[in-house]
Amino acid sequence: MAIAIEATLRHVLFLAKHLNNCSTKCIAVAALLELGIPTKLIGFDLAKEAVVVCYERPELMTTREVFLEVGQQYTPELTFEQMDQAVRTAIADAWKCRDDEMWRCYFPQVMAKGMRKPTNAEFVTQLARIIELWAECRKEAVHE
Repeated sequence: MAIAIEATLRHVLFLAKHLNNCSTKCIAVAALLELGIPTKLIGFDLAKEAVVVCYERPELMTTREVFLEVGQQYTPELTFEQMDQAVRTAIADAWKCRDDEMWRCYFPQVMAKGMRKPTNAEFVTQLARIIELWAECRKEAVHE
């Protein structure tokens, strides 16, 4: 488990070094692309926005709250259930063709539990956490 978390931290440091001038949305896109989320699916855009909202509004406690916030801002015509299904489909598509090493970098706890696909909540909150770590690394690099 410690090795997997170490791999995640190395990956965050890599992102901080090579994507230091990016926005949080840019980092979310980079993570989704690395994980193989198909850009042609609406779930890609919804996941991207959900990750950014989860990072920017940590007080939102559930994926329902996050998706409702995304819906209000970007896709008011979609219901929570439609957004949830679209993100789940995008994750499932990427999971089928996944690079285990890359997924282990992003989801060490989930991958350690028997290679199961992360839930929408695990997916969105973990990517938001990675953006948080990236932002902390970026701040430290600026102060050095």
